[in-house]
Amino acid sequence: MPISLPAYGLISFLPLVFSSQSFAQQVLSGRIHKKLSTEVLVAVSVHNLSQQKYNQSDMGGNFRIPAKKGDTIVFTSAGYLPDTTFVNTWMFAEAEGYNVYLTPNMVELPSVRVGEQSNYQLDSIKRREDYSWLDSVHHVKLAGGKTFSDGVGISFSPLVISIQKRYIEED
Repeated sequence: MPISLPAYGLISFLPLVFSSQSFAQQVLSGRIHKKLSTEVLVAVSVHNLSQQKYNQSDMGGNFRIPAKKGDTIVFTSAGYLPDTTFVNTWMFAEAEGYNVYLTPNMVELPSVRVGEQSNYQLDSIKRREDYSWLDSVHHVKLAGGKTFSDGVGISFSPLVISIQKRYIEED
């Protein structure tokens, strides 16, 4: 028995109607939390890399973004490490939505000393205290006398020799 044209068209059209649900766009939703905390995160960027869709979490940490199985979703926020998720079908079936937990990005800066004395000055004071016993034992100055040639070392400058001669001749 031949099938009439309208019945044949209906039979070929029905699979497309029932399979269109698999091609339908779904929405992935949930809440974004700070890891190891009950705090929800506000204004977290939600980016579906596969479909080039963007959204942002609201004041309650809730997010919604068009997605389907196999899409790649990236959650980013200043001060937190980014989190990348590959969408699975179970994520759409969660009762309270898909929960995301972002880890804080801790950056430790070197310490800075604020005050009257720098580390160099503190080191000089400490060194003076450590060697204060030399003041009572050693009375001769190693440098800083009446002439520039007082101290330890040898001066080979022609200018120095002439000045030393004058100093000696004047005495």
